[in-house]
Amino acid sequence: MLTNIRLISVREYHQMAETGIFHPEERLELIAGQIIRMSAKGTAHESAITRTERLLRQRLGDKVLLRI
Repeated sequence: MLTNIRLISVREYHQMAETGIFHPEERLELIAGQIIRMSAKGTAHESAITRTERLLRQRLGDKVLLRI
């Protein structure tokens, strides 16, 4: 485990975005204090998510609340 990592807070993340540190087109998210680049839209990952959602809705119907 790395001990030289400084995690950031949600407040710091928002301040960074407001000051223009991130490019407007960058797809980022803050997970457990780390800034993670998200996959680009239209990727194989997005297709897999769509197919998985369809399968779950077909099999589970109204038995569960499914949010993607």
